[in-house]
Amino acid sequence: MERESVPSLSADFASGPQGESAWALVQALIEASEAREPLARGHAARVSFYAGLIGRALGLNADQVRALEVTGLLHDVGKIGVSDSILRNAHALKPEEALLYMEHAVIGASILEKHPSLQVLAPLVRCHHEWYAGGGFPDGLAGESIPVGARIIAIADAFDLLTMVSPFGGPRPWQEALRRLKELAGRQFWPQGVEALCQQVEEDARAGKEYLRSLTGSVYEPPGIVTASNIPINTAGEWRLWETGVGPLAPAHTKSLVILYRVATAVGAVLNLPQMLQNVVEIIQQELGYADVAVVLLEPAQGHLTVAAGGGAYRSLEGFRFPSNEGLSGQALRQGSMVYVPDVSRSAEYLPLTNRTRAEAVIPLIVEGQPTGVLVVDSPQVAGIKPDDLQALRLVSNELATAIAAARKYQDAATASTVDGLTQLYNHRYFYDRLEQEIARASRYNHPLQVAILDLDGLKPVNDRFGHLTGDQALRMIAQTLRANTRSSDVLARYGGDEFAIIFPETSREGAWRTLCRIGDALEHGSLEVNGTT
Repeated sequence: MERESVPSLSADFASGPQGESAWALVQALIEASEAREPLARGHAARVSFYAGLIGRALGLNADQVRALEVTGLLHDVGKIGVSDSILRNAHALKPEEALLYMEHAVIGASILEKHPSLQVLAPLVRCHHEWYAGGGFPDGLAGESIPVGARIIAIADAFDLLTMVSPFGGPRPWQEALRRLKELAGRQFWPQGVEALCQQVEEDARAGKEYLRSLTGSVYEPPGIVTASNIPINTAGEWRLWETGVGPLAPAHTKSLVILYRVATAVGAVLNLPQMLQNVVEIIQQELGYADVAVVLLEPAQGHLTVAAGGGAYRSLEGFRFPSNEGLSGQALRQGSMVYVPDVSRSAEYLPLTNRTRAEAVIPLIVEGQPTGVLVVDSPQVAGIKPDDLQALRLVSNELATAIAAARKYQDAATASTVDGLTQLYNHRYFYDRLEQEIARASRYNHPLQVAILDLDGLKPVNDRFGHLTGDQALRMIAQTLRANTRSSDVLARYGGDEFAIIFPETSREGAWRTLCRIGDALEHGSLEVNGTT
């Protein structure tokens, strides 16, 4: 065992000004925890006691054992920063609550990092909910990446959970608790640490140690480095005993929440819709390991779905459109729920967009009851998408749908500030901003640039004779004509009431003139229907 990686606290930890300050902080933090969670007694003290047992059984020196005992006292101090409604919730946590709960290990570590005598313990507090095989929180570490001290605290914490009086799975006799830890060795817990605890407890049982006589369904409050009062800390609101492990969250749940946390961070920081969607695709690829991922957006007015962002086989399909009522995407939108087909060759609904899909999951993106698109994840293997990953995708889809709605509102607001509401061409303000940019670019690279101002004659008589609604219709028709006869790189603007402007980047005078002649010819031969007459 890498004994040198276990931190040390000297035997005179509580003596001297700095040591006394550290010990005073420990006592204050425990008292604060007691005030927050008053329902159970002695959890921190018992974790401290069991951590010391394991440390001594592994042959650690006295200073390292001391570090483990103090860490056991402080492993949950970060709950000071978690709301009472979450800590005292006796039911399964909602995803957003679980995300906040997961922060307690980070908060606890940040508290200890601020004190010189305790900062060596911060990594142990931060990592005591990591799983040995991966899937824990907050960092998703595994195996040797988890500090040895944190692995030991995790085992001590779980042993107390299994044997304490609690509405969430306990108490169990110590023999049954050890069997459960052995079952989870290599998955949730460090095998060498579990074996050390088992051997020590069994040896202590043969020796008739007092603490084991009490572990038959009641709570033992061991003497030790706290005081005889053994400051009580409640964990009743923390723990849920999952079939897959011991602790507040199973790997499937933490995996989903870690992905959700990353997605929430990504979408919260970016209001540019294409970039935000691409970020989400990449997070799903990285965290879940599926290469073929797409976010497909619904355009209700056009009745189609568009691949807005894609990874893997969907990357080349960005911009591809297909009817919104077709394929598994259409089925998911109609049902308003996830559609998962383990073998697409057996599905009559499946619309093949790639040639390597064997299993496909489609999750509708719904905001306030209205669909905004779908999230598509494919696997090249039959039944290749795991149930745990489907749960993660459900959580992600809720966050993604909300983020898309927010980005679109931002996009609409930004567009409203630069686009003329009547013609949907750029407005006067944007025209001048863009003209300044294009002039600077043309000057820098010595490229041609042309600008044209078009003044529409005869609009006032149309308004006077037929009304302003007809005049507005005429302006919209002119805008459509401009779009139809210019390049996508040209900048079209409504300059004033009946004036339009065009910026022609990278264009010679002759090229701009040809475009203007084409526009003039189209307008001359165009017509406007008013009240059924042309």
